[in-house]
Amino acid sequence: MPWRHWELSEWLINYQGGFVRRGLWGELLFFLHRRAGVDPALVIHFIVLVSVCTLVCVVVRMFYKNGYSCFLLPFVFMLGGLWAPAWTLMEGRRDALMLTLAAAAFWFYGKWLKNNSFGSVIAIWMIGCFAILSHEPSFFIVFPFMGAHLFLHQLQRHSFWAAARRVAQAARAEQATAMAASPGGGSWNG
Repeated sequence: MPWRHWELSEWLINYQGGFVRRGLWGELLFFLHRRAGVDPALVIHFIVLVSVCTLVCVVVRMFYKNGYSCFLLPFVFMLGGLWAPAWTLMEGRRDALMLTLAAAAFWFYGKWLKNNSFGSVIAIWMIGCFAILSHEPSFFIVFPFMGAHLFLHQLQRHSFWAAARRVAQAARAEQATAMAASPGGGSWNG
């Protein structure tokens, strides 16, 4: 398949020239190609297909669970209405994967709020590292929303300062995650 679209060629950025952002998927795709002869374009389209289907299922489940009208469902995808998932599939964009990873992180976050399990925190960190190494803007989308929700959730139970302290503790953990995933081996000067 000719690499006419930047969306597909962006998936092939790898670590051959050193550590670069967004290089994780290129490494994985080239590894699969070298070891098993798998066409990277097919893997990309499969990942995007699974991501889009997962997102659609998550949104439809949320609509049924909360009792929303299904007539509003096309507006969830905003930019293209019902065409947005099809457009994402044709172009091979990473957006659906990033939103799927965000949904997974929020699912584990919800489990952590319910039972305060350490396994959920580890899962959020792993998803965060994977998302950062796949597409760094996902860090700036997911974790600020998670921090804001945590603050509002804690504010209902505790004082302002206790809620701020809890969010600061979570932010330090996320900073450690970002530093561990950075090319400098855990330092910002790297």
